[in-house]
Parts: sequence; structure tokens; C-alpha cells
Amino acid sequence: MTKLFVLGGYLYQSLAAIGLVFAVSHLVDSAAYTAFSLVVASSQLVAVLAFEWLQIAGTRFLAGAHEGEKLRLRSAVLSAFGLSAAALLVVAPVVFHFTAARPLTAALAIGVAIAQSLADLLLTILRVDNRLVPSAGLAIIRSTCLMGLASLGAWLHPSAEAALAGMLFAQLCGIATVVAYDRRLVRWSWRDTHKADLQAYCHYGMKAAAASVMHLGASVSVRFLVVGRLGHASTEAAGFSLAFDLLQRPFSVLAAAVHMVSFPEVAAKYDRSSLAEAQAATARLFEFLLCSTALLMAGMITFTSDIAWLFVPAAALSAFLAVAPAVTFLAFVNTHLQVTGAVVIHLLKRTQRLVLVAFGQLLVTVPSCWLVLANGGSVGTAIWVAGIATFLWGVAMAAPTVRFAAFPDLRLIALCGAVAVAIFAMGWIGSTPLLLFAAKLAAAGALTLFVLWRGRFLHSPRQAS
Repeated sequence: MTKLFVLGGYLYQSLAAIGLVFAVSHLVDSAAYTAFSLVVASSQLVAVLAFEWLQIAGTRFLAGAHEGEKLRLRSAVLSAFGLSAAALLVVAPVVFHFTAARPLTAALAIGVAIAQSLADLLLTILRVDNRLVPSAGLAIIRSTCLMGLASLGAWLHPSAEAALAGMLFAQLCGIATVVAYDRRLVRWSWRDTHKADLQAYCHYGMKAAAASVMHLGASVSVRFLVVGRLGHASTEAAGFSLAFDLLQRPFSVLAAAVHMVSFPEVAAKYDRSSLAEAQAATARLFEFLLCSTALLMAGMITFTSDIAWLFVPAAALSAFLAVAPAVTFLAFVNTHLQVTGAVVIHLLKRTQRLVLVAFGQLLVTVPSCWLVLANGGSVGTAIWVAGIATFLWGVAMAAPTVRFAAFPDLRLIALCGAVAVAIFAMGWIGSTPLLLFAAKLAAAGALTLFVLWRGRFLHSPRQAS
């Protein structure tokens, strides 16, 4: 039940994020929404650049820590966060000064990046402390605030800045609720901050974060390439931005949920138990990631066209539908390159490999997209080519995972593949009348539940043989 609640919490966060996108896209015009989307993407890049290394290092080190080490390690994490925030407040205004961003927009983007990162860090500390239910509940509260307050800002003043101000206030509310739940999470003492811990975090986390920055940079670069081609004020750019905002989010949220539920146990098995137990736990994590994302991709490709008219503005609908399948595929392969392919590398703490994989993605994804666009290809074709290039690079970089020999159950993977094909085939069946559409949704849901039951994903992990 704990895993079910946690996964449900992540599902709610995904739906809340989608609801936020719906609301803002309907409350502001196309140009304002495109600006909002690009600023939010830039803010996420800033957050990853400045703070992702702490999330990664904290998850890896705290997950395998003994009880007597946790207070010291948490103090080191908070000290490092403060130093990173101070550095960002010094550097970011200088960088934004040389861009076209308005001072208010830049200030809000920086504020959102810092507040979101602190809230994420506190929730991460809760999760790795095995307090999954409270962390999921607090994350739900934050997502609700985010959807409501950002939408309220856009309603009161239809602009990107007003929506960003709502997001900033929502993140601050999220921090306040976490601290109110457990004030010990922000208990800090410089005396408990050891130089060796900071060095270990920096050595491991910064390299891993550099990889995350490059991964996100590839995605953001593709967005800027396409929006530059279509024009910032065009309805086509708005449709493309909506597709990126809506269709990538479920994959990132689902992967984060599965990873957060399963990886601390995998890390603990690797650090404290036998190799066989670590391989069994890792294989189970791979099964969960592969099956859940494959079914999600099949469902999204099948049903997006049927329900897009409910949430996509009419002017942007055709552009949205034209790129939706390609964006879904790109999100799928990005998820497995960044999450599935990195599991074993994180266990082995081979952060140089993470950087190599991410840098390679930059070299193959962005140029391939640019080449198609430069030669007159459509946006959909450019995204498909970028996705295929990313997939091939991921296969080429899979050697550490293969050598670790944590192989998933091929029968389960085959079953999941067959179910995904069956769900995808439902797209060839009409969706009118409404009863037929409801029957398709029910059938897809039943098939998904069957795979979850067959894989025993919400049960305790299998023992190593």
C-alpha cells in the first residue's frame, strides 16, 4: 500500500502539472504562453545547473547511510545548498544581463529555481529516510498549491510574469509545509558540516549534475531550435510548446516515482548485501521502469488525439497533434537514457561515464534536429530523427549495464510488449460513439493492471536466486 500511495502521489503531481499547463495556456495568449514555457524551461535548467548535484549526491549517500551518519550528512547537504544558492544569486543576474530577458522575469525565474530546489531537496531527505507516505502527501500539497496559485496569477494578470509569481509563491508554501511537518529537516550546524562530506558530494554530485545539465540542455536546445524556426508568436510554436510541456512531463514524473521508490533499496543492497541481491533488486527496478514507460507511451500515442481537443486551444490543436507522437517517443527514449541507463553507473559511482553519455546526447540529438530543420524538414520529422539518434546513442552506451548482469525477466518484458502493442492498436479503432471510447479506455486500463499484477511491482522485491 505504501508504494501504491507514493505512485498515486506522483500521478497526482503529473496531473496537477498538466492542469497548470492547461490553465495557463487558456488564460494567456499564444505569445505569452510560449514565453512562459521557455522561461520555465530555462528556470528548470538553472535549477539543475545549480542544485541537481545535491539531489543526486544526497540520494546516493543518504540512501546507504547508517543511522548515526544521517544527521551529519544532512547538515552537509544543507550547507552545500546555501553555498550554491549564494553563488547562483551572484552569477545569475550577470548572465541574465546579457540576455533579452526582462529583469522581473529573470528575478522570478531565479527565485523559482531556488525555492523549487530547496523544496525538492527537503522532500528527497524525507524519502531516503524511508518516510515515503509523508513525503508523497507533502508533494501533493505542493503540487496543488502550484496549480492553483500559478493559475490564479495568470487569471489576475494574463502574463508570463504573473504565472511565474504564482509558481514562486507556491514553492514557498511547499517549503513551509515541509518544515511545519518536521522542523528537524532544516536543523543545521556548521560544526556538523565536515569538509570530507562536502568533498565527497562535490566529487560525485557535480559530475552527475553536469550530466543532468547536458541532458536537459539537449531538450531545451531542441525547443529553442524549433521555436526559432516557427516564430515565438505563432500558434504553431504554441502547439509545439504545449506538446513538449504536456507529453514529456508524465514520463519524467513516472520515472522519478519508480526510481525514488526503488533506488534507495537497490543502493542499500549494493552497499550492504551481496552482489546477487543487488542484481535482483536492480533487475526488478529495470522491469518496473521498462514496463511502466512502455505502457505509458502506448497509451499516450493512442489516446492523445482523442482527448487533445479538451485541453489544447483550438488555434494550436493541429500543430500539437502533428508533433505529439514524435515528442512522446523522444520523451520515452530520453527517460531511459537518463534514468534506466544511469542506474548501474550511479551504483558504481562512475560519474565520468554519466558525463560521457550526456555529452554524447548533446552531440547527436541537437545536431540531428538542426540538420533536418535546416534542410526544410518538418518539425515532426526533426523530433523523430532526434529521438532515433538518442535511442541509438543509448544502445551504444549500455555496456556497464550489460556487464552488471541485472537482466530483467524476458517473459515479463515480452508480455508488456504485447500489451503495449494491443493498446497501440486501439488507436486504429474509432472513438465514436462515446461508449466505444470509454470501452477502449477501460480495456487499456485493465491490460495495464494485468501487467502490474503479473510483475508484482507493488509487492516486496524478489529474493535473489
